[in-house]
Amino acid sequence: KRRSCDDSESNVVVAKRDAVSPSSNKRVVEPAVDIDFVFYWQCEKCEYVNKFYDDSCRSCEQKRTSKSLRSPLLEIAELAIVGENMVEVAMSKIPASDRQSIPEMIVSVLIDPLLCDFCVKPSSDVETYFYWNCGSCTMQNSFKKSKCAACLKDKKQDYDRSTLFRIAEDAAIQSKTTEEAYSHVLEHERRSIPQVVMEALVTCIATVADGRNGDRRCRRA
Repeated sequence: KRRSCDDSESNVVVAKRDAVSPSSNKRVVEPAVDIDFVFYWQCEKCEYVNKFYDDSCRSCEQKRTSKSLRSPLLEIAELAIVGENMVEVAMSKIPASDRQSIPEMIVSVLIDPLLCDFCVKPSSDVETYFYWNCGSCTMQNSFKKSKCAACLKDKKQDYDRSTLFRIAEDAAIQSKTTEEAYSHVLEHERRSIPQVVMEALVTCIATVADGRNGDRRCRRA
């Protein structure tokens, strides 16, 4: 059993938040991303999963080293802060396709925890981390959409995807089930992909592959 900082039984847990459905005016529960499931590192000695700001493993006290496995987004954030002491400059070094996925708070804490006394709490919205940018008009779209919300063009091979969406979509394309899709994701990256996202992608891709009209299922808002 893989141990983690939250002692969860699952490495793909997704939190939930309340929202109001505009069509029915009823309160519904929407999936939400826990920041600890997208920014973390794994101890190479005991495999315990630690919070992104921990310098030592909470289980065995092993120091974090270059060999410690990082979550995909933490790896991007750490590369951006190399040699930087200004948050704005570090943020500008993050690839445009991932800039929304890396909260300023994460970068601030990595540079200096004291810089983050008044940081804005990171978004828990799934679509903050899973999205694609249209190759024609650059509009940012939800991972659920197969056509651009602005120009209505289909996704093309030159579209930019957020890193987490790329990992999840590439795995889903190769798979017929959610379980199979997770098998195509590196083990230490799996907890970054909420099950609700993987299920949506596998279902959508299967619908399109079967030649059915998947517009409603694949492009829901």
